[in-house]
Amino acid sequence: MHVPRYTERMRTAQVSELKDRLDEVIEAVKNGETVEIQEGQRTLGSFIPQTETQEAEPFPDDFFTRPLPKAKESVLEQLLEDRRTGR
Repeated sequence: MHVPRYTERMRTAQVSELKDRLDEVIEAVKNGETVEIQEGQRTLGSFIPQTETQEAEPFPDDFFTRPLPKAKESVLEQLLEDRRTGR
């Protein structure tokens, strides 16, 4: 029977074992697993796989010199309205 991934136990590595298991931990992260680093029962941090990111497009040549757009209303009021309506 296959157990869905979100119910499986997260992989952990103790600080005291990390040097000897580093290749194994790195391979797990490469395969998409998150590995918690623990010292005793205390979690110190996690190795989390990096997600693929798209390369950003460059800014247009005039991006920093063109005039700023004029707001039709108060930017603060629009921000507050967006938060109230969940936009």
